[in-house]
Amino acid sequence: MTSRTHKSMLSHLVHPLLAFLIVLGVFGLVWLRSNIVRVEYRIGMLEKEKTAALREKKALIAKRASALSVGEVQARGIQLAELSFPDRKKVFYVKRNTDGGTYNVSIRGNPLLNEQKGGNP
Repeated sequence: MTSRTHKSMLSHLVHPLLAFLIVLGVFGLVWLRSNIVRVEYRIGMLEKEKTAALREKKALIAKRASALSVGEVQARGIQLAELSFPDRKKVFYVKRNTDGGTYNVSIRGNPLLNEQKGGNP
C-alpha cells in the first residue's frame, strides 16, 4: 500500500506541474509570436524611412549639382559680387622667385606688356 500511495502522491504533483508547464509554454509561444510581429512592423517602418531618405538624398544631390554648375556659379558671381571673367589682354602672370628675394612686378618692366606694345624694354 505504501508504494501505491507514494505513486498517487507523485501523480498528484506531476499532473498539475505538467499542466502548468503546458500553459506556460502556450503563453511563451504567444509572447514570442507577438514580439516577432512587432519586430516585422518595425522593420517595415524603417524600410519606408530608408526609401524616403534615399529619395531626399537624390533630390539634394541634384540640387547641389545644379547649384554648383559653372553657369549657376557665374550667374551668382555676376549678380551678387559683380564678378566677371577677366579679359585675356589684362591678365598679368607673376613668376615665382626661387631664390627667396624680392621680385619687381612693375608695368614698366613687364616683358609681356612690352611685347604687346611692340616696344623694347
